[in-house]
Amino acid sequence: MGISRLKSKNARNAIIQKLCDDFNLTPIIAEAFYAQFSQYYQAHTNIELSSGQIAYEAVSADEPAGKHIRLARKTTIRLRLYDTSSDFEVLAEFGTAGLRRHRLARITREAYDQEALLSYEDIALLLTTSSSTVKRDVQQLNREGNYIITRGSKLDMGPGLSHKTTIIDYYLKGYSFTDIERITNHSERSVKRYLADFFQIASL
Repeated sequence: MGISRLKSKNARNAIIQKLCDDFNLTPIIAEAFYAQFSQYYQAHTNIELSSGQIAYEAVSADEPAGKHIRLARKTTIRLRLYDTSSDFEVLAEFGTAGLRRHRLARITREAYDQEALLSYEDIALLLTTSSSTVKRDVQQLNREGNYIITRGSKLDMGPGLSHKTTIIDYYLKGYSFTDIERITNHSERSVKRYLADFFQIASL
């Protein structure tokens, strides 16, 4: 009996008891709340990062464009703001503007691969620039064939048909996954997701 009482003296039970007292909950309901909150905490804060990465809260990719940001579902993603394997070379060859666009392409692709979308405002904050500059950079990259997926870009609102059409077109012409990734600036996961959607629709 004494050991059982000692085992009950832990942070979990203390929090559950606090929930009961503060919100007038039964122990069963308080325990259910604790379990759910623990899952939220793990999903949004227990993020392992490597050098050059940050954790960022972004809107989930499946949220409609017109939905208010406060009501939209968020997901915590990892973004690499600094990459020693490529950033120095890009800076030396293309200058600070080229490096900014290189990082913009990288973080928007990483966000999409984690099923989230960054807005112009998100990107401006992360890259320490203005939303108007981000918009110009996105337009420039899209003209160059580096299809950028953002929450605010006209190319990307709605189902993203422009990107799917381009990737499917390259695939049907016999391009390899590696070539499609390089040409469209999409990761292997993104390319396979677009093609999986296409095959599913085609089979129907």
